[in-house]
Amino acid sequence: AMLMLCVMANACIPGFLAIYGELLGIERIGLFFTVNALAILALRFATGSLADKLGYRAVLLGSIVSFAITFLLLGLSRVLLGFLAAAFFAALGFGLILPNSQALCMTSVPEDRRNAGSNTIYLGQDIGQFAGPWLAGMLVDALIAKGSSAGLSYSEANVFAYSRMYLSLIAVLAAAAVLVLLITKRKIG
Repeated sequence: AMLMLCVMANACIPGFLAIYGELLGIERIGLFFTVNALAILALRFATGSLADKLGYRAVLLGSIVSFAITFLLLGLSRVLLGFLAAAFFAALGFGLILPNSQALCMTSVPEDRRNAGSNTIYLGQDIGQFAGPWLAGMLVDALIAKGSSAGLSYSEANVFAYSRMYLSLIAVLAAAAVLVLLITKRKIG
């Protein structure tokens, strides 16, 4: 469930970033994905044994905080540099959440149940990939209507809606952090 929530948030980045960037008039918003990919590559090498040193709890909580900064930057930035900073924090956040939550899952289940554990984690990822953009899209529609009824122009209402949608994903990540605290309470790592 923790990874599902993080995947829900992550799936909203590519699902809406191009539209949001266009609304803000930001050219080359696609550089977000280049910076993100390069940062993930670099950080995987630099942080490979971090969970061994600090434990899963510390790495996952730190990663979730970093990932939350991503959505703070996405919601508040109005220039390309802010979005590129968000790309770095996304790499640091989700780039570490995914492998460490998978490793936590495999170390948490008995060896004869690892297939079931693996299938469960992938099912959570699939649900997150579907549910995140779907729910976020419904939120954006509701926020556009709210902004329009408050007298905002079409463009202002759309920027308001996408900004608030990205900011609302911080609450989803807060729920994921609570789950990490509950999951790792048994001193797994």
